Amino acid sequence: HHRTELERCDPGGLNGMTTDFKHSLGDVLLEHLNSGTSDHLVVTENTEEADWFYVPFNVDRSQGEHVMKCGQNHLVRLSSVLDALESSPSYQRYKGADHLWYLGGWELTTAAIGKLHYFPGRRQIIHNMAVLRYCDRRIHLSGTQPTDDYQKMIASKQQQHGPIHTSNAVFDILPDARALRPWWRQGQDHRCTVNVPFRSQPAIAKHHPPIAQNQQTLEEWIAARPYQFHFVGVGDDYKYHPGQAEGVHALIQIWHQTAKQLPPTKVFNVDARLPPEEFAESLAKSQFCIMIRGDDPTRSRFADAISAGCIPLIISDGFFDFGIGYDRRVRNYDAFTISIPESHWIEHAASALMYAVTMPRNELRFMHRSLMEVRPKLVFHMDDDGGSSQVVESIFQSLNERCQLDPEELVRDYSSKL
Repeated sequence: HHRTELERCDPGGLNGMTTDFKHSLGDVLLEHLNSGTSDHLVVTENTEEADWFYVPFNVDRSQGEHVMKCGQNHLVRLSSVLDALESSPSYQRYKGADHLWYLGGWELTTAAIGKLHYFPGRRQIIHNMAVLRYCDRRIHLSGTQPTDDYQKMIASKQQQHGPIHTSNAVFDILPDARALRPWWRQGQDHRCTVNVPFRSQPAIAKHHPPIAQNQQTLEEWIAARPYQFHFVGVGDDYKYHPGQAEGVHALIQIWHQTAKQLPPTKVFNVDARLPPEEFAESLAKSQFCIMIRGDDPTRSRFADAISAGCIPLIISDGFFDFGIGYDRRVRNYDAFTISIPESHWIEHAASALMYAVTMPRNELRFMHRSLMEVRPKLVFHMDDDGGSSQVVESIFQSLNERCQLDPEELVRDYSSKL
């Protein structure tokens, strides 16, 4: 899995100096599996005993800016891994349906096939796999699954009504829907997704000890956080795709107009990138962190807020479907987040803010307690006591519930003998 070469090309390893610290979960998961410390997960060399086969190649690390051309280069490394997968008897047995791969980067999107280096081709190899990543597109591109209900529906329609033009069909799912509001119209080309936690920004993680020691009660938490509301934007230079910028900027401008009506001492409001340390400190001093959607419904601002112990106030239609996915059935996100429909925000943003600040004290106490309990499962840092193990165990819980197929399904739908 080219681990030695990646360590040489990216010598920071797992201590926060990797090319993109958010995308180190693949190596963290592998380290935990190999540690033998889990009470629930067992690594076996016996392929007949295995429920899952984990692909240990870290695509995110291999294609990093300073690593891509190092050594054999990223595309050569990826190609050799795909060659090994295709020729593996364990892969061939069920065409990869019992295989698992961490592919965290947004570049896995089907819009990037043949355009970006992340995973540009040979995508049929992952069609049947379970994939760990941050965004769940939830529906499949036509022709990527052995049980393709869309194709069956079209065939049934044609049988009943004669030929139809599927290129303009209402149910067409697209490889690229970045400029469209209905995010669910863009499909994915692998079988099943489990949303995985972000790794905490190292600058935010420095605030974890004081949060753990001094903010375990609601009263301590409020006393340590003078700002009621927090917003830090990305600035006007962010390159949105055509058709996206107008909608996002409209939501942001509504916030700025509303923020002017609030006491300045109660609001941290900056519409530009901040140095990591300054950004982390501002989060750690805030009670409610406003998360407005960007070029898709998911935002790393959610993980930043959770890591800093700040209650996310989410204005992003589709976030719970795409940014959380199955995990919302495992955890009650209403217990530690506030979600405001974009239509409500546009109509009257002030009432959304009042919803937060006029919350009954006992309800706020419950949200604070829920947030502190869930933080280690939604974000992690390498220095956290047992943090990575909680994350991995949580991932496999969701993975087994959502993506694991029973033996009859594997044989019926994916057996290489078919």
